[in-house]
Amino acid sequence: MHRSRFLRYAKQMREVPDGAPAPPPKKPAADKPASKKQEKTQEKKQEKKQEKKSRKDTSAPRAGTPDADLAKAVEAEDVNGVKAALTAGAKVDVMMPGDGGDMMTALMYSSLVGFEKGVELLLQHGADFNDGLAQAEYTPLHGAAFQGRPGIIKLLLAAGADPLDRHSDGFLPMHRACWGNTPKHTESVLAFLEHGVDVSIDAENPDGDGRLTALKMAATNPMTSALIQGTFSQTYGRILTVILHIN
Repeated sequence: MHRSRFLRYAKQMREVPDGAPAPPPKKPAADKPASKKQEKTQEKKQEKKQEKKSRKDTSAPRAGTPDADLAKAVEAEDVNGVKAALTAGAKVDVMMPGDGGDMMTALMYSSLVGFEKGVELLLQHGADFNDGLAQAEYTPLHGAAFQGRPGIIKLLLAAGADPLDRHSDGFLPMHRACWGNTPKHTESVLAFLEHGVDVSIDAENPDGDGRLTALKMAATNPMTSALIQGTFSQTYGRILTVILHIN
């Protein structure tokens, strides 16, 4: 999936089709709406993001500069080029265009396309894991989860990225991994669970029909559904975890 379609697909994939296969159900914990304190904390986070975005230069780097070299190297997934540009003084959080022209940080771009070594290098040089798309509040962790990039998710979490960062649309990074229907999306959900994210954290249904649990979001992926249900059955969960790690 191309990174320029990230926002477009995010809206479409929230509409989960009925009748998707799933293992025999084991009911998860009851839905837990966000507390007033959590809502206020999230509001403050969004205000800080907006303030930061208003101060940031979101223009493309000028040709012939180390910043432009870094953007070019990231786009080409050229590890040596990234190293050379950073050594030459490129800004690690340089903004660059995606396929559709959406401006994003080099870390966001790398997270979306799966340039794992690039993510590692950028983080080592102090890239801001809270900064992603110029025109939206999506962070690299949201992008990596949406695309199903478990290795990058682990790198971002290890660097200190917040797994409970709730976007203004109401969803956590783990929720975006739940929408995906590939084994890599299941591995991505597993990465969040192993990091300690509570699988019972839900989100407001954008259609206005109550709240959505992670299990409901994973309706199109039987493996993810089984993994989520496995958290309520320790034996089943351990077996599934072993299978995922083997694959």
